[in-house]
Amino acid sequence: MLFEDTSIAYNQPQEVFSYNGPMSHTIISELGDFIKVWLSDDEKSSKKVFAILIELLQNASYYSKSSITVHENQEHGVGRFILSHDQDFFYMECGNLVSTSTASKLDQAIEHINSLDHQALRKYKREQRDKPREEESKGAGIGLIQVALLSSNPLQASFTPKGNEYFFYSNTIRINKQKANTLEKI
Repeated sequence: MLFEDTSIAYNQPQEVFSYNGPMSHTIISELGDFIKVWLSDDEKSSKKVFAILIELLQNASYYSKSSITVHENQEHGVGRFILSHDQDFFYMECGNLVSTSTASKLDQAIEHINSLDHQALRKYKREQRDKPREEESKGAGIGLIQVALLSSNPLQASFTPKGNEYFFYSNTIRINKQKANTLEKI
């Protein structure tokens, strides 16, 4: 074999697919359908990976500072999504451009989320759900909390400066394959 995939031999993540472009409802739906087919023999993992995928892609669609207008004047955020896996984990990386002020808020929110255990996360989710929405929010403000609960692992965020006004925000979610088969009460 000329090009041997050494990622499996060294337990390096093997990329399943990647996407870079507008996060339209059609794209989100297509990627979701792919997850369902790819993990069709493992319904519990499929549900968990699917739910996290939707949260991540909707965040990129709603909040990316880079956007594109597609048919019928619908504006969609532009982002990047990568799905990979190894023997022990599924990895989902989603990234998009954010303002400097948003990067600061996200960094603080993720630090707080990562400091909480499962029970405290559930309580924090209820508290956030009951709070009034922020003006620029397009959701209930609980997406990252939900992702942390579903993945049962810390959120791995990075912020790369892009000029003076923006950062490229990337969040990598790690899902234990054996834990993916156990849907904890969320």
